[in-house]
Amino acid sequence: MAFFAIVCALLIEQVYPLPLHNPVYHLYRQLADWAARNLTAGKPGQGWLAWAAAVVLPTVLVAVAYLGFESVGWLPAWLWSAAVLFVTLGFRQFSHHITGIRDALDVGDEIRARQLLAEWKSVETAHLPRSGIMRQVIEHAVLDAHRHVFGVLVAFLIGAALGLGPAGAVLFRASEYVARYWREQRKLGDGQMADTLPDQAQAAWNWINWIPARATAASFAVAGNFEQAVDNWRQAASTPGTIASTDAEAVVLASAMGAVDLPWPLALDNQQDLARLPAPAGRGPAEAADAAGGVSETGVEAYAEPEVTQAAPATITVGMQHLQLLVGLVWRAILMWGGLIALVGFTSWIS
Repeated sequence: MAFFAIVCALLIEQVYPLPLHNPVYHLYRQLADWAARNLTAGKPGQGWLAWAAAVVLPTVLVAVAYLGFESVGWLPAWLWSAAVLFVTLGFRQFSHHITGIRDALDVGDEIRARQLLAEWKSVETAHLPRSGIMRQVIEHAVLDAHRHVFGVLVAFLIGAALGLGPAGAVLFRASEYVARYWREQRKLGDGQMADTLPDQAQAAWNWINWIPARATAASFAVAGNFEQAVDNWRQAASTPGTIASTDAEAVVLASAMGAVDLPWPLALDNQQDLARLPAPAGRGPAEAADAAGGVSETGVEAYAEPEVTQAAPATITVGMQHLQLLVGLVWRAILMWGGLIALVGFTSWIS
């Protein structure tokens, strides 16, 4: 049943991508804001209460609803799982951005490619060379593929194996969101929440992301250049500074780079290529991200950009062939996961 729920959610998302302005994201952003501003009272010790209200509460509600539907029959439970996956999965949230940038570069329109990258991730792109555009597109695509596809699938399967249906997918996406959203709220000077709340949310996200990140990294290694991916993985584990926001995401990024024949870490083409653009006047992070074509109405994707690495980078020119390899890598990894899930499901069904 898990396999068909995943297939159904992915097919629906390809035909009808979830709009940025939708009631689910709007309600969840309101919940995150309410929890941060009303359950902390400026006290560091109450940060976990706010995190539980924003992350654990929706997860529990989804699990309880699944168990209720399951008691009625397999069809309502399957429909609920597919609906939750449709909301939490987001392959089209980033794939069309990559396609647009790739098409612009194919015809030599680097100005258009820079514009599309700036709109996608709110980064300064005015002085980026062609290889710098490629590098940033690859990095952001890898991290988005993990956060919105592979990580969600792994978390969903863990929750389903525990009999909780799609609760794992909700836990993964909710914890990732609040860690990023609250961190950006603190940067914008939101004085109504405890200063330590984003750090607590980030710590929780690191724990929750530990297994999904390594599962994603392993799938990239198997689907691509295994030897280079493993070598990059080892390098990421020993590198003190990375361009990812967490050690787990550094492993994902390093493995994906190796899978498409790139070393780790990559050299920066310009010290300004990771600088963020300012939010439009009168807009908060959510509204600014919506205007920039971010991942969701919550608007976190446009602000949570990687940190500049402190490690000694490898010198290599990133080209169109690497972007094409990455697109193929993602599809092979998706097919690999689909085949594995189908095989496990069929085996359990006949046993």
